[in-house]
Amino acid sequence: MLRCQLAQDCAAAINLKNWTGLPSYDNYRSCISASSADVSTKYCLGELTALGGVAGLTAGLCLPDHCTQSNIEEFVALVCAVPSCVDIEQTLQPLCDAVQATMCDPRNRTSSAHNFHLSCLESDSPSSSKGEMLDATLACGGIDPQRTLDSGLINNLGNWDACNDLPGARYCLASYAQIFITSGQCVASTCGVDKYQQMVSFACEVDNCMAVTNLINPEYCAFWKTVYCGARGKQVILAGGPNDLPVPTEIDLDVTCDYSAPKPETGTYVTLAICGVIAVLITAATVLSEVRRRRAEGLQGVSVELVGKDGGGEGRRVAPRGRAPVWERLLLAFSLTDNWHKMLSTHRSGDAVCCLDGLRSLSILWVLLGHTFLMAGAAVPLTNLTDTIQVVGRFSFQLVVGAFFAVDTFFFLSGFLLAYVAVKHATRMKTRVNVPVAIIHRWVRLSVLYVFVILAWEYLTPYMGNGPRWPQFTVQLHSTFLSRGKESACKRYWWANLLYINNFIPHLYGAQCMPWTWYLANDMQFFVVGILIIAIYCGYSKRLSWCCMGLLLVASWVTTGSLNLIHGWKVAVMPMILEPGQHQEYLYYEKPWCRIGPYLVGMAGGLLVLEHGRAVRVFLAGMTRFGRWACHLLCGAVMLFVIFIQYDANKAGAVPWTPLETMLYNTFARSVWGLCLLWLVVCCAADKDGVYAPWTNRLLSLPVFVPLARLTYAFYMIHLPLMAVWFFSRRDQDYYYDGLMAVYYPAFMVLGFAIATFCFLFVEAPGMNIDKIVLDRLMTPSTTQATTQPSPDSYEGKEGFGCPHFESGESISTAIPTPERSDVALLATK
Repeated sequence: MLRCQLAQDCAAAINLKNWTGLPSYDNYRSCISASSADVSTKYCLGELTALGGVAGLTAGLCLPDHCTQSNIEEFVALVCAVPSCVDIEQTLQPLCDAVQATMCDPRNRTSSAHNFHLSCLESDSPSSSKGEMLDATLACGGIDPQRTLDSGLINNLGNWDACNDLPGARYCLASYAQIFITSGQCVASTCGVDKYQQMVSFACEVDNCMAVTNLINPEYCAFWKTVYCGARGKQVILAGGPNDLPVPTEIDLDVTCDYSAPKPETGTYVTLAICGVIAVLITAATVLSEVRRRRAEGLQGVSVELVGKDGGGEGRRVAPRGRAPVWERLLLAFSLTDNWHKMLSTHRSGDAVCCLDGLRSLSILWVLLGHTFLMAGAAVPLTNLTDTIQVVGRFSFQLVVGAFFAVDTFFFLSGFLLAYVAVKHATRMKTRVNVPVAIIHRWVRLSVLYVFVILAWEYLTPYMGNGPRWPQFTVQLHSTFLSRGKESACKRYWWANLLYINNFIPHLYGAQCMPWTWYLANDMQFFVVGILIIAIYCGYSKRLSWCCMGLLLVASWVTTGSLNLIHGWKVAVMPMILEPGQHQEYLYYEKPWCRIGPYLVGMAGGLLVLEHGRAVRVFLAGMTRFGRWACHLLCGAVMLFVIFIQYDANKAGAVPWTPLETMLYNTFARSVWGLCLLWLVVCCAADKDGVYAPWTNRLLSLPVFVPLARLTYAFYMIHLPLMAVWFFSRRDQDYYYDGLMAVYYPAFMVLGFAIATFCFLFVEAPGMNIDKIVLDRLMTPSTTQATTQPSPDSYEGKEGFGCPHFESGESISTAIPTPERSDVALLATK
């Protein structure tokens, strides 16, 4: 009887004559202010669920503090049990009639008295804060715009185009960076970023999401309560084994509701003006080049005709034209036809190590494979996110994870070519290596295209797309994760990129201008260290230079191993990617002291091939065919081992590696990869007769790799912007399956090389040509003569090294520059 009376007392507080109706900020404040020492009140939200759906509206109820959901249910059960409302207390009869009309009819309920949901705002948050959160939730529209359109579920972009066309509505995009989830909602136009964030916080105040379904989408409410509220930190299964990751204790909620397309700024017009000037120069240079070519063909014909008539009259042969003036040579540096033929040329010099072109081309395609999967998983909401994460644990997927080693291949190639070309130049010219000139020369060669890409990335790409996730590109990724309102990373830190210290400045991971260019910073830093070692090698002591390389390699191992033990780094890829703060990415993956191993191994390989080529050939000739094949198979097996051993860390149900196992792998795997490449390259370099590595050398030395290798630098610079523009312009989400990647990968490969060709012809090649002209002007006649007349015995072991099966042509010392090819920045002078 006492409980029945309590239920009626709670129901009496919902007297329909004095009921305030829908929830509002004013009603909330009135209810809270009604509390006194005798009667304590609380504000509650209630909603009636009927026929498995939602009926009516969310009601705002001011109830006594002791009332609960059970009390309301007891009253409903009491009302449904009486034959007529006249048997109920008179003040409760209007409410009784309403209950019997809606909640007591079996056709309108799933079970008696259990289709009404109540949630009271009883948390410890200040009343003013709860009121503001309620007001913000109401301002974001409630049922109207969210139910008019498919506003999107969790990790769903919703209907962006229709929401923008709906009067009184606006599109809000919420992203949760640490857990790779993005959601798009259509909300009322009165909603904004601050109000949306308060609505998310209001979900934390609600203890029953079914009581506010007309205010907050139930799926969003449950998601926010799980991830953003007090449930954070519990185990959330993403995949098996080490990939069972807890929800981070802090979730960064980034909301964009008021996005508008960026307006052109001064830098945009300057960049477009630079493009226009380049286009004019290319047009003029191409016309001039064609005029000169036709004139030369005409003079050649006249010369042949005169010689024939004269019967050997040398005195009447047309004299060759003198060297073109500097201004004309500078203009011709932009000739589209000349640069096109240069790009497509497959000629190589007789002493070129041709397998390097194949290694470089295949490695950039491997990098593209890894980045395609990474961008597809991170830049587009996937409807099967959990399945996608579990793909990492497949054995075959370790080939994608192993794309990290492609970067070490580039480091190896840079070190190899630095030693190979620098020592060859110094030996031929019988001089020491001019370290300052070499560094400046390399800086110029790399920075011309680098500056152009920075300008295009900063001032042109924001106008190349649009869509629900485009604000994430222009506000977050394009500004590289700096907080809203701050200047973009490239405006703040462009100088760090051009000084090639962007792997140190800024200190926050991911805040660099064009974060993927951390590689260029490492490569330039390795070049500075390497050229100093080569200067010691050529000018002072070979033994001392070898000792320096050995000590640096050991120091790298010790440093990497120590940091690994201190920070507890992982081998499994998902914990590394999702690690709060990204310390492993920043302290291990990007730092030179952890990545220099393959570079030093490559330098050792270059010196070995150049200075001890004859001994290498004798050694290889002394091995049996079986022995050489055994070494090839051993190196191949080791390379496959360091790739696929990661399966043991990434597979579902994997046991986390011990600190010792992790330290050994992270410390030595990259150097071991470089040692295996060393054997391959040395065999290919010595394999002029097709004996020591016939099939491998023939494959890696195919002429098709020559132009592709020339484009690797430009391809590396633009492939991620290309993918970002594509993925962030998508208007819907993807469902991951392997066939999707089978479409994306070749598409990005073709488009990437097409854009790289444009960058090479319009920017990179003209820059290289001008650089060469300037250097020719600075070089003394004696130096030029020394360069063109090498001594026949200038270095040991030159016989037997070169490119098999192809005619000699372009010298390796004048090859097209890439950041992986160190011969582009060497100049030896007296």
